[in-house]
Amino acid sequence: MGIWKIRMRKLLAIRFSHIQRLNFYGLLAALLFNEYIIYYFNRLGWEKAACETGSKYSCNIIDYTLLLLVISFSESCSRILFVADPQVLGESKESRWYARYDSDKHISRNYHQAVSHVRPDVIVFLGDLIDEGSFVDDFLYEKYFRRFVEIFPEPTDVKMIFIPGDNDIGGEGSEMVKPSKVKRFNNYFEDNSQWKFDNKLNIYHINRITHELPLLKDQDMPQIEENSGYTRILISHFSIILIPGAYSYKAIERFRPHVIFSGHYHRSSQITSELKRLRYSTTLPLMHSMSYELRTIETNQEALEIQVPSCSYRMGEDHIGFGQAVIENGYLHYTPLFIPNRFTQLRLYVVFGFVLIIVNILISHSFRKLLRKFNLTRQNYHPI
Repeated sequence: MGIWKIRMRKLLAIRFSHIQRLNFYGLLAALLFNEYIIYYFNRLGWEKAACETGSKYSCNIIDYTLLLLVISFSESCSRILFVADPQVLGESKESRWYARYDSDKHISRNYHQAVSHVRPDVIVFLGDLIDEGSFVDDFLYEKYFRRFVEIFPEPTDVKMIFIPGDNDIGGEGSEMVKPSKVKRFNNYFEDNSQWKFDNKLNIYHINRITHELPLLKDQDMPQIEENSGYTRILISHFSIILIPGAYSYKAIERFRPHVIFSGHYHRSSQITSELKRLRYSTTLPLMHSMSYELRTIETNQEALEIQVPSCSYRMGEDHIGFGQAVIENGYLHYTPLFIPNRFTQLRLYVVFGFVLIIVNILISHSFRKLLRKFNLTRQNYHPI
């Protein structure tokens, strides 16, 4: 019996080390899946909307008098990645450093996947870039801006467009818009209001916060005429159609957009209306890819607005992500790129921890049964 006890002690010692390895490798697997692999797997589910001809821009010319940026493309197709309401967390509203770190990393990892998937020519940020941007001092603003740049690095040969939201310069609730806030945003990001591409794509910033509109020269007027061959996109932080009024009608009448992209509401939606009856619009969730014939929208005197969801899980929405737009030959193919909900990922850690505890309890229970079977107590058991 002594020999069997020695062998059993060795067996139990090996089993004890296996439990430790199980805990270590289980935790490692959970971390790798939840912090890295899940983002790649999620990307595999995104629809790939590629250009038939391909495109890349080559140079730019700035007209400072009109805040105009002209970008030269080599082909007729444009791939655009839309980023809405990242709202990089600040220290006043979120004092926990690890919560800010977790939010930054979640957005950054998904952004990298989106850039790799879309391979955009243009990345458009639809406002609310920094959560506390409208009221922090210059020191903290600089600090938050550096975090923003780390989260959203600029890819090579990609034009990045930034417009402000109410969290950046005020304009909602008690946060008033001030020239100093607008100037600071423009100093850190950009102060253009229109971007024109050689493939007859024009993007105009409609600033509902300050109620400013881009200026147009006489030579620009043919580009906004019906059947001009130009694709006209309006970008705005606030909705143009959902807030009908003199400003909305003026913006639509002046630029005659084929499509409007907006943020602010944190949800993926499609809004349609007649151009002269914005008050009677229809809003529907936009949860899958859609194709639009832009010339038909123009001919039928319709208004189309696409609301891009927030890319931050801290906004409390279940469906968060980015927007992918491919414009080619008069067609728009738009796809919402939904990303994993971080709260669900954090719940997975809880589930994993519960399962690991149960497994450890079961193994420990069988371990004690073997100890009693071979009359090995804690006092006389010494691993060999």
